[in-house]
Amino acid sequence: MVSLVGLQLNVMASTIFYDDFGSYGSGSVGGVDWYPKWDNNDATQRNLLSGDGSGSYAVLDTSAAKVNYHCIVKHGFSLTGSEIATISTSMRYQHNAAGETPRKNKPFFSLLINTSENWWSGTLEYKAVVNRGGAIGLAHDGGGGLWVEHWINHTTLGFSDNPAAGLSDWIVVKSTVSVQNGVYMFDTDLYQADGFTLLANGTPQVSTIAAGTTIYAGITTGWNSYTSMTIEEMNHISAVHIDNFSIQKVEQEAFLLSSMELVPNPEQMDRDENGLADIWEARYAALGLAASDDSDGDGISNADESLAGTNPLDALSAFKIALTNVKEDMVRVGWPSAIHREHQLQSTASLDAGWTALMSAEEGSDTWREMDLDISQTTSAFFRVTSASVDSDGDGVQDWIEQLMGSDPAVAHSAQSSTTYTDPDNPSSTVEFSGDLSAFNEVFVEQSPSNMISEAQAARFLMQATFGPRYADIQEVRTVGIEDEVVTFVSSDFGRKLPGNGRGSDHAWGGNTMVMGEPVDGGKVFGTFPDLTLGGDD
Repeated sequence: MVSLVGLQLNVMASTIFYDDFGSYGSGSVGGVDWYPKWDNNDATQRNLLSGDGSGSYAVLDTSAAKVNYHCIVKHGFSLTGSEIATISTSMRYQHNAAGETPRKNKPFFSLLINTSENWWSGTLEYKAVVNRGGAIGLAHDGGGGLWVEHWINHTTLGFSDNPAAGLSDWIVVKSTVSVQNGVYMFDTDLYQADGFTLLANGTPQVSTIAAGTTIYAGITTGWNSYTSMTIEEMNHISAVHIDNFSIQKVEQEAFLLSSMELVPNPEQMDRDENGLADIWEARYAALGLAASDDSDGDGISNADESLAGTNPLDALSAFKIALTNVKEDMVRVGWPSAIHREHQLQSTASLDAGWTALMSAEEGSDTWREMDLDISQTTSAFFRVTSASVDSDGDGVQDWIEQLMGSDPAVAHSAQSSTTYTDPDNPSSTVEFSGDLSAFNEVFVEQSPSNMISEAQAARFLMQATFGPRYADIQEVRTVGIEDEVVTFVSSDFGRKLPGNGRGSDHAWGGNTMVMGEPVDGGKVFGTFPDLTLGGDD
């Protein structure tokens, strides 16, 4: 197994406001923290966000709420420079029994920012969760005339039909506020209940609110053109439940760890005991490399590259994991996914604790594999990717070695057949190798003590001539002088065409061939020159 501890991620978050709605009973959400809408001209638009009665969550009554029902947190904050903030809440929705709404892509819930704590004033920015009929999605600005993105089927969220009456599963709605070009950016995404698994990656919105302006977060039903209808009448969502509403300022720091744990496999054959697997040496023409060296300068020793199965002469071929910021509260972990090896991304909050798998072990595909992870609720995290060899047929030989040797990784002992020895005086059997297997076999033959080119060197040279030379091979060729054993043939088809003889033998060509090279014993012609006489023997 090869295990790489790749990154330490330190995330520092200061909580501006948090509410689990456990203190409201069945009463209206408000008091010193919230400023809900109170419409003096419409008594139905009052006290529509309340506790559920058990202290578990809050309920937004969309059977009564209409457009632009806002409830804003009274605790403001501002951002400048590289500062970011996250606004998040758990959410689920109640769909009625009326079936699919005919008024599709209309909002029923959204997080917001506003330049005022008053629900009736200020500059507002939000991206709404909308009912698309058979699914939910996100609407840019929540405006009816603007584009909608993503399609998350109701059945994906726990409904038996699409849609059916009932409650959805809990999901997490999360908005990230950052600064770009002097104004606030507002970016809303949807996650599964774990807060990590992405359901919908929303497109960021550029607001008109200047950076540094004090803003207030909250919730809203959004706006649509059906202003006289309730949210339920419009899109068949009768209630929205919310929980764990949070506003946080986030600062994060990530850096690469240098520690690497490499555990060799017993099937890593090393007959010359130089610390490098023999088949790996043949695969990458790495004969003569020292195990302790870093031949390609990628920061990984040749010995570690041998264990990981990567190319020691290519700095881009290295088992390293990379961290990039996708968004302010999300990081992307990437790693090279090698074929015939199983990889698994794991994490832990502390190196003293155990590791938790973030994915099932999966076989690589010779591509770059990535996974996005939410870090807004994380104070410290470490990530590592494990890489284990695969032996599909259980014959003790890794799949990648079997592929190189020309045997079948799915069939045990596919490269050989069993031999029964009945003669106790002659317990031997003659085995002939051919093709690539023969070439690999020749690589491990001891080098000739003389200065002549050995069979091993010749086999290696021919293999490299097929696939193209590498730097180490060029140096090897210069050392052994193999150029003295190379013969070059140059032929020309621009010769004299013989006229037809009426017997169908009119396809002959005459031409020139030049043979050059140190081994050529020139001045000799073998055979007879063709007779050019018409009707002659040739």
